[in-house]
Amino acid sequence: MVNCRDIVPRLPSFRYYHAGHLMWRRCDRLSEGEESNEHRSTAEAYYRQAGDGEQGLAGVPPSYIVRSYEPTMVSDHFSSAYLEWLEYGRIYGATNWTSRFQAMGNQTTKF
Repeated sequence: MVNCRDIVPRLPSFRYYHAGHLMWRRCDRLSEGEESNEHRSTAEAYYRQAGDGEQGLAGVPPSYIVRSYEPTMVSDHFSSAYLEWLEYGRIYGATNWTSRFQAMGNQTTKF
């Protein structure tokens, strides 16, 4: 699991690879002018992080890699941020989870 913009698993220089499939909670901030300053989040799953071309499963997109300063990249690494994500799912149901891998061409494939 990777929470939002967590810097640690997203640094390319660490050559960090998840041991299995990657579940990434993407947090996209609202555009300027939208009424709320809350963020939207969706969970995406990537087959073994790198994908599998033969099965048509996508690897993590380029936006996964840290490129510059992102305001929440350190605080998203805190265990409290991960616990908040899991607690939200426990209270409101599995709305912050996914049961499908990202497929090539922005499709999804059920686990």
